[in-house]
Amino acid sequence: MPSLDFDAFLRSLKKGEILPAYYFHGDEDLLKDDALQGLLATAIDPSTRDFNLDRRRAADTSAEEFESLTMTPPMLAARRAVVLSEVETLQQRRPKAQALRAALVAYLGRPSPETLLVLVQSPGEKPDPSIEKLATSVAFKPFTPERVGRWIRHRGTKDGLTLDDEAAAHLQKVVGHDLAQLAAELAKLKSAVGDRPVTLKDVEDLVGVRHGKTV
Repeated sequence: MPSLDFDAFLRSLKKGEILPAYYFHGDEDLLKDDALQGLLATAIDPSTRDFNLDRRRAADTSAEEFESLTMTPPMLAARRAVVLSEVETLQQRRPKAQALRAALVAYLGRPSPETLLVLVQSPGEKPDPSIEKLATSVAFKPFTPERVGRWIRHRGTKDGLTLDDEAAAHLQKVVGHDLAQLAAELAKLKSAVGDRPVTLKDVEDLVGVRHGKTV
């Protein structure tokens, strides 16, 4: 199966390409969450999502439950989705984990055309080579500093914020490259400024560090 980075995944999603099974792994959990939301929004009819979306933790799911979830036909829609998180537990030697792993491998060999399966691995865990080969692997790696700067503006726009260059640069300098923390600070800015553009002073007042000063 194909192996994609975050950008390639977004391009395929914009084209409306939905593959049978995805394996999300890497350390950027916020990007995984965004990607999952976008994938589900594209693949599953919002009006039937309550009936056609199941989320499970791998540690809490038996092989029999997995088979039932993935082979259940969608209700009043063309497709349903199953999201299985913490799939790193399938590498454990416990009988339950190994049974679920065997069921997953068998399913990926012949996935249902009516089911979208999304496997989500926790950060700090090495990708599973076997699953990488059988599902569409999407790696969520940390952004370069330049890309983080662009992401701040993109996230701000998504949250209804307009940041000038100085404001975005100062926020990145003070907060760093942690996307989850940056998203939290942007949410605070939105609450503070409302609909007007965000200025350097707004960021200075929020983070408590003035431009040109050390953190």
